Amino acid sequence: QRILENVSSRIFFQHQYKSDVLLGQLAHALSSSIDLEKITHDSLTLLVQNMHVQGAAFILIEAGKVTQVKRVDFPAPIATLRPLQNFLKDAGAHPLVREDAEDPKTRTLLQSLNIGVLIPVKVENQNVALLAVAPKRSGDIFYDADLDLLLLFASEAGIAIQNAKLYLEVKRFSEHLEQMVDERTRQLKLTQKRELEKAKAVAQLKDEFVFVATHELRTPVTAIRGFLDLVKEEKAPLSKAVQEYISDMSEVSDHLNYLINNLLEIARSEAGAMQVEVKPLNIVPIIKTVAQEVSPLIRKK
Repeated sequence: QRILENVSSRIFFQHQYKSDVLLGQLAHALSSSIDLEKITHDSLTLLVQNMHVQGAAFILIEAGKVTQVKRVDFPAPIATLRPLQNFLKDAGAHPLVREDAEDPKTRTLLQSLNIGVLIPVKVENQNVALLAVAPKRSGDIFYDADLDLLLLFASEAGIAIQNAKLYLEVKRFSEHLEQMVDERTRQLKLTQKRELEKAKAVAQLKDEFVFVATHELRTPVTAIRGFLDLVKEEKAPLSKAVQEYISDMSEVSDHLNYLINNLLEIARSEAGAMQVEVKPLNIVPIIKTVAQEVSPLIRKK
């Protein structure tokens, strides 16, 4: 009896599969990844190999329109599959078997696309895809057990496809957000660079102004000090009050000259003008100029 059962199974049930085992394999393929390409390819490959069909495909739907096709041994181009979106308007969750289609146009369309079974893939009454399964290689019909397995597979596949699509949307949004952050960072760097250049220019103008102003102030201060020294050298008698005024003015002039020298040193330091440059120079005109400026002090000493 055991020998006869094995022989009859090989002859008459050679394409038979165990539904629970195949469903477990399909569920594992759908849950093993979040990548849409991988889960659709792996699960459809299992379906084609175990059900011995000519091919299978997920026809992805967005807003009632066919957008993508994920296929295994299913050659129909996407353009020829778009008429199937009309099937969604009246379809529930029941499979459409080509031989059982009442509408001749629908039957002809399925035959032209080599589709044996067409099943809506829904998630919370929202159309996610269509599961298209080609006829069996043996030419046998799809039995109720086949249709029940395909319905369960479509139900699980809908959730997996929806999660994968949401992951893609989040990934694209993340990439877009990253691009926006990079672009904004680049703009901020350019703005910062421009503002820094402006600040440097303003600082340079300030340093140049202080440098020039202190130089210009030194000349009148030196002259004032010289005239005060000349007044002190006058032989004409001066009252005690006038002498005190002149002494005070001389002290204030010295203090002002000290402040000007400090400002000049700061301006030179900030402007980087404190560096020593060694080169040949005619010193005679410089000595004459300095001697002329400090001649009152020379006479005093």
